[in-house]
Amino acid sequence: MEHPAAADRNALHELGYKIFLDRYALKDMTRATLAVGDTVIVVVNPKTGQREVGTVEHLTKTEAQIRLLDGEVVTRDIEHVDKPLETRPEQMMDRVAAGIAKIEGDAAKQAEWTEKFRWLLDGWKFVPGGRILTGAGTDQQLTYYNCMPPEQEVLTADGYRPLGEVQVGDYVVTHRNRLRRVLHKFQRETHEPL
Repeated sequence: MEHPAAADRNALHELGYKIFLDRYALKDMTRATLAVGDTVIVVVNPKTGQREVGTVEHLTKTEAQIRLLDGEVVTRDIEHVDKPLETRPEQMMDRVAAGIAKIEGDAAKQAEWTEKFRWLLDGWKFVPGGRILTGAGTDQQLTYYNCMPPEQEVLTADGYRPLGEVQVGDYVVTHRNRLRRVLHKFQRETHEPL
């Protein structure tokens, strides 16, 4: 059972809450459980991809009517509505701690390290990278780090190029299909599988 003060320790401001729901909370990708009263993330501007938090007020097979946090009501195709299955940071923290500890060989060690990792996450004492928050404790086959080998090709303003050839100042296409200038480049030698 969650400690009553946990919600206060892990409270997020409005923008932080939107980022949590949009980027890190598990989602019902099939929308099979989408129902009136659900907290959702909805695309409010298809041109920019801007998304906002709201509550489903009415639902048909193809559309959802959603009241946004600012009170505005929008109607969108279901495909533009995501339902987070985790609506509180504590739920994500539980999943992440258990997911990271799963590497331990036996159940006792997993329980021990789940508790230790969960303590560290509580109150935002430690915030792991986004890949960990997104992937740990799921069935997704993701690494927990953002590294890529230098031969990995990325789309630049000049076409596909190996990542190792991309320089600060070059323009690359982001995960949101936007062209952005490279501001920093980090690299290190490793002999780990990537």
